[in-house]
Amino acid sequence: MTRLRQKKLFWKRFVKATTSNLKPIMIKFMYYISFLFPALTARKALLIFLKPKKYQRPAAEEIWYASARKRKLISGLAINEWGVEGNPKVLLIHGWGGRGSQMGAFAEPLSVAGYHVIALDGPAHGESPGEETNAGVFSRALLSAQQELGEVHACIGHSFGGGCAILSASLGMKVHKLITICSPSDYAKVVQNFLDFVKLSPWSQKIFYQILTVKAQMKLEDIHIAGLGKNLNTPVLIIHDKHDKEVRYQNALNLHQAWPASELMTTEGLGHRRILKDKSVIDRVIEFINKK
Repeated sequence: MTRLRQKKLFWKRFVKATTSNLKPIMIKFMYYISFLFPALTARKALLIFLKPKKYQRPAAEEIWYASARKRKLISGLAINEWGVEGNPKVLLIHGWGGRGSQMGAFAEPLSVAGYHVIALDGPAHGESPGEETNAGVFSRALLSAQQELGEVHACIGHSFGGGCAILSASLGMKVHKLITICSPSDYAKVVQNFLDFVKLSPWSQKIFYQILTVKAQMKLEDIHIAGLGKNLNTPVLIIHDKHDKEVRYQNALNLHQAWPASELMTTEGLGHRRILKDKSVIDRVIEFINKK
C-alpha cells in the first residue's frame, strides 16, 4: 500500500470515528475534515440528518396502541385504526422521530365524534420500513396512503408531519381540512439550521444540497410550506405554543400570514409535545373538523 493510499485510508477511518454522533467535539472535527473530504463529510452529515432516532413507546402511548386495530398498507407503512370503518376518515401524522401512537390522545374523542381515525407510522419511523427519510419521501408516502385508503376528511399533522401533510396536499392528496400543530413554515430553513450547526465547508454544503435534492426528488425552494398554502383551497387550522423551543412560534405566524383564511390557535406552556394531549387543543380540533 502506497503512502498516499495509507493517508487517505487513515482519514476515512478518522472521519467515520469522529462523526458517529453529535457531540460538540465531533461536530468540530466534521468542519475541518469537510475541507479535506467534502463529499465524504457531506454524506456523513446527510446520514445524521436523514436518519430519525427511534424511541421506546412510553406507557401512555401503550394504552392507545393496545386499543388500536393494526395493519400494514401495500407500501409497507404501519397504521393504527380506531372508530368505525366507513365513517369519514381522519389521518394522524406524527413528527420527526415520532410514531402514530404519539397522536393517540386524539383517537377516542374523534372516534366518539363519528370519525374513522387512522394514525400512520411514517417511512423509517415506528413499525414502518426504512432507515432514513426526508420531506419528499414522507409526503409522497402520505399521498400513496391516501390513495389506498380513499378520500380523507381531515389530516392532523404534528411538527414535521404537519408540514409534510401540506406538501402532500400540494402534490394531490385528497383531504378536505388540514390541521398543523407546531409545524415548520419552511423546510429550507430547517436544513440550513442543521448545516449551521454542523458547520460544513462551503463545497461540502453544496454537495450536501445536491445529494439531498436527489434523495427528496425535489428542490428545497419547492418545500416552502407557507408558500404552498397560497395555492391550496383547503381550510387550515394552525395550532402552536408560544414558547415552543423546537419549532418557534414565528413559524405559525408565517403560515397564518400566508393563508389569510386560516385559523390560528395559540397556546402557552404546552411546549412542543404536551400540546398533543391537551383537552382544549383536542376540543378545538374536533370543533374545526365538525364545522360545515
